[in-house]
Amino acid sequence: MSPSPLVQPLPYKHRSWFFRFLVLIFVISVPIFIFYSAGYRINIFDNDRSIVTVGGMFISAETANTQIFINELLVEDYRIFQRAAYISSLPAGIHRLHVQGEGLHTWVKELPVYSHIVTEASSFNLPVTPQLRLITPYTNVAGTAVFIGGTSTLPASGTVAYRNVFIATTSRATSTLSVNAEYKYLSERFASSTAAKTPTVIERITTEIEQFSFPNPSATTTVATTSEVATTTKTNRDRTLYELDGKVYVTWTGSDNNIPYYYCMPYIDATTTQAVYGPHVQKAMAATYSALEVPLKDGERTCRDTIEITLGNNTLYSFDFFPSNNDLIIVHHSGGIYVIETDDRAWQNAQQIYPAGEYNFLIDGSRLYIQDGDSIFELLTTLEQ
Repeated sequence: MSPSPLVQPLPYKHRSWFFRFLVLIFVISVPIFIFYSAGYRINIFDNDRSIVTVGGMFISAETANTQIFINELLVEDYRIFQRAAYISSLPAGIHRLHVQGEGLHTWVKELPVYSHIVTEASSFNLPVTPQLRLITPYTNVAGTAVFIGGTSTLPASGTVAYRNVFIATTSRATSTLSVNAEYKYLSERFASSTAAKTPTVIERITTEIEQFSFPNPSATTTVATTSEVATTTKTNRDRTLYELDGKVYVTWTGSDNNIPYYYCMPYIDATTTQAVYGPHVQKAMAATYSALEVPLKDGERTCRDTIEITLGNNTLYSFDFFPSNNDLIIVHHSGGIYVIETDDRAWQNAQQIYPAGEYNFLIDGSRLYIQDGDSIFELLTTLEQ
């Protein structure tokens, strides 16, 4: 029988000291972890090693091939599948976020970070150069779009990028071509849609004059509610989008538990609210605070239910929820077609996706279309590589 080594157990005294050592490490480390997870840090750069409180930011960027920066520094910890980033250990105060990508509009936001709180934000980045898919009245035997008129007469030629294959010809012969069913359908939609037609100057003047008409003296005067005087109203799930006196508003109508984060903020004094979020937010929150029966305490979270969409001095033509993203509003006004975020903290980012001009605009399902003269094209919102 060959000898085999025997492993002797530790003496009881050693085991006892080892157990006490592990318990001591546990007792010391638990408060440290709790201290750290609660948002407290020791500032090692101060001579007195002061304790500071920190917060964090969670930023989502759904557009591919974009980079996230905070305070002009690139965020390396980027979740590829979720297209988002969590930035931790940020000191309380204002921090500048921007998301950019080649060929895309840059999204910028300055948001406050509060101690022990994660601030959320969501960016959007649309193509700088309008991306179009040309839809022609005819196609050839291969199904390729045929544009009659030549490349020199293409709508917005030189300022847009056409993303589909088509043939441009000066020949007017159509005997060998097939009628494009999509073009026919969209032509009928544009013809029947009064919302897609840009009002003429005379129509706008007539509308404005009617706004100053006096009520019938014999009629009973009542105070109209917002829903009664709104000229156009669109609903999408728990949001209502409407126009009132030439301005566009988005109202949350769902549960308070599901209200989007940008409707809410901690209670702070008016001066700080205006400095951090802007005077427009301060005004809206002041109205919300005044309607509360119980005064709020500092830092207590409260929410408004309505946000105004900034249009500047432009004349409004039409608007709707942006397809696939209820946090964005697509607006057609005298400055062109813009996508504007509902989140108005600090400001609302607005990105132009088609310049101003004489054309009609239409949303059909999840697709955006423009009729420019006799030409129709789909307005794409992604940048193809």
